[in-house]
Amino acid sequence: MFDVTANSRHRRLPFYDATVSAGVTGFSICNYNQMLIPTGFGDPEGEYWRLINGVAQWDVSCVRQVELRSPMPVA
Repeated sequence: MFDVTANSRHRRLPFYDATVSAGVTGFSICNYNQMLIPTGFGDPEGEYWRLINGVAQWDVSCVRQVELRSPMPVA
């Protein structure tokens, strides 16, 4: 197994700096938009127990970006 190193060819997630500060140990590349997505924080068992007993938050903004619009209101 190996880690992906961030470089200028890959787009960073909106919360990239916070993800790095949280101790991310690896990234993968989303194939369709070349954004980095975190794959681990070094302690799989610790991540499991955070999911079971607390909160684990991942920036998955690379998965899909959408814009929601509604019709113009009728006057």
